[in-house]
Amino acid sequence: MKLKEKIAIAIGIIAILGFSWKAVTYIDERYANAQEVKKDVQKIEQKQEKDIQRIEQRQEKEAQRLDYKILSDQYESIQKRVYQIEDRYLKVTMPDTVKEEYRDLQNKKEDKKKKLDILEKEVK
Repeated sequence: MKLKEKIAIAIGIIAILGFSWKAVTYIDERYANAQEVKKDVQKIEQKQEKDIQRIEQRQEKEAQRLDYKILSDQYESIQKRVYQIEDRYLKVTMPDTVKEEYRDLQNKKEDKKKKLDILEKEVK
């Protein structure tokens, strides 16, 4: 073989090796490795779990606030009814049916107040 042919073959081999090297590095850079993907997926899942926990905590607080609001509205409604009965029968004796309703309202009011106190501690 002549020198020119040997040089041409050497240049060809170097070119093929260079092309192969570039192809391998391109694929390695372009496409992620399985381990890297697993790590990224785990990070994403952990972040999602934290977000879900935060959302659930917010929902629980909102539910407690809503329960508190409902109970306080019921308590106020009962209190208004009690005041109406007291105003109407302040100077007059109450009929038995009204007395029963009045006692029932007083009991309901006390129950609502206890529940409100419990919820108030939880909300705050």
